[in-house]
Amino acid sequence: MRWVILAAVVAVLIVAGTYVMHISNADEPHFTLIKKDGDIEIRQYPALTIAEVKVTGMRINAIRDGFKQLANYIFGGNQNNTQIEMTAPVIQSGHDQEWIVRFVMPMTETIKTLPTPNNSDITILTLPKQKYIVIRFSGSNTEENINKHYDILKKYIKNHHVMIAGDALFAFYNPPWIPPFMRRNEVLVAISSK
Repeated sequence: MRWVILAAVVAVLIVAGTYVMHISNADEPHFTLIKKDGDIEIRQYPALTIAEVKVTGMRINAIRDGFKQLANYIFGGNQNNTQIEMTAPVIQSGHDQEWIVRFVMPMTETIKTLPTPNNSDITILTLPKQKYIVIRFSGSNTEENINKHYDILKKYIKNHHVMIAGDALFAFYNPPWIPPFMRRNEVLVAISSK
């Protein structure tokens, strides 16, 4: 019996390890680094094709719900039953009880090449190229940790007279079982082109 349990534990660890390696090697959107000041960066992103879904509820629950719906789409929940490569990060925006959760599609995909989602709540669109001011930090994606770093970013924006355009985006790069000190999180705010 011990050998059966040991074999099951080893199998679970192998599967989990493979998934973590897959997530760790996930493609990320390319960007040009314009400026770096400690944990704060200014980046220029090209146009990005994304899949997004609107969800309601508490932020932490909304990102889980949105993630499940989008993961279903890229793992074959579409009219072609096609699997789409997973990318990082998972992006969330919104406030109160209204949230948008996004996956960035692989750079090789466009609106024309992506299959239609089976879930009619999922929208595929292309975001125009955009410059962002970003703060990068580790830890859990708790309200306290996000707000702490968003406050640092807002102070930087104010002190450096950065003209912003739009609300913050929260970006999460790792699955929840990665130890918090190893996780990568970001808050991004679009910079006005004016």
